[in-house]
Amino acid sequence: MQSQSSNLKKYNTQNPVKKFLIDNFKKKLLEILEDCEPFEYIADLGCGEGFIIDTLLTKYPNVKVDGFDISQSAIDIAKKKHPNFNFYQSDVKNLPQPAKTNKYDLVVLTEVLEHIDDYKRVLENIQDMNFKTLIISVPDEPLFSISNLIFGKNIKRLGKDPEHVNFWTNKSLNQLLRQYFRVKRIIKPYPWLVAQCHK
Repeated sequence: MQSQSSNLKKYNTQNPVKKFLIDNFKKKLLEILEDCEPFEYIADLGCGEGFIIDTLLTKYPNVKVDGFDISQSAIDIAKKKHPNFNFYQSDVKNLPQPAKTNKYDLVVLTEVLEHIDDYKRVLENIQDMNFKTLIISVPDEPLFSISNLIFGKNIKRLGKDPEHVNFWTNKSLNQLLRQYFRVKRIIKPYPWLVAQCHK
């Protein structure tokens, strides 16, 4: 039996505290979008198994979505849940033509940037896309690592996730994103940061 991805494990957790934190993250994600409506066409970069798409559809059931992810197995799961949407197996560092030519109301990049060495190239690619609103989320450090320690995870790494290669605070994320976009605000649904950006 194939082991679950870390993303599947995160969103399918039965731990009540972790579930509360994830539900709060999803709630705050929808709240930050309220002043950016309406949305008709959305791109989810690093869509994984489609959990953020699921969340967006609870509030925006009539949107059209393009999903992009490097994992074919994740794409297969997302396609089964959402057969009417377009999904592309793609590295966010090398986005395919639809991402470059389509006009999106909203682009989301959630829990992706911390995994990518060449994150500046990703931001440059997004900068070249045609969109109105961009939402980026990353772990809020050092709170994310402290949370891992509280849950007894990654003790030898002082709580740092072994899959994460980049770490941002509220201030450092703000400084980074302002090099590429207009940052309207960053909210902090513990233990994550969610940035609302525009061209």
